[in-house]
Amino acid sequence: PSFGPFPIFTDKSVSSVIISPNNSDKIWVSFDGFSTVGQKLFYSSDGGATFSDAYSDYLPNSPINCMLYQPDSDDGIYIGTDEGVYYKDNSLSEWTCFNNSFPCNIVTDLSLNTCAGIIRAATYGAAMWESPMVKNVAHEISGNVVWDTDRIIEHDIVITPNSTLTINNGAH
Repeated sequence: PSFGPFPIFTDKSVSSVIISPNNSDKIWVSFDGFSTVGQKLFYSSDGGATFSDAYSDYLPNSPINCMLYQPDSDDGIYIGTDEGVYYKDNSLSEWTCFNNSFPCNIVTDLSLNTCAGIIRAATYGAAMWESPMVKNVAHEISGNVVWDTDRIIEHDIVITPNSTLTINNGAH
């Protein structure tokens, strides 16, 4: 369900806020604490005017301790919970347990090294772990595209036939 202003919870605190680097109208807000009826991860597609808790579907009844957005993905989100790491992007209908080399443990922090393609998870009592992150899909250019601002290139670029990409400023 969608609702107006952000909900107020007396038994939970905000654990993370993400604003999409590609579209500032997309906002995700996660909460710590336990809940049997969702209310863990809220999403807004209109800059925060309304929120939906649809992103809470299929998550375990476990606090969300941290959250990361994967750049140049299809809105890929990693969350660290008391039960490990979960991942979802727009191509997935539900959250998937992202346990590539990660223990089932309380995850207190997440970090990405996009150049190396690695996600790191800090855990409570089980040290730090790392794993390959979800592979980014190549950025496809179709038509005549001009980049007038600096860009950080973190994945392959595919220019479709009869298309051009003009870069007027830096690409790193």
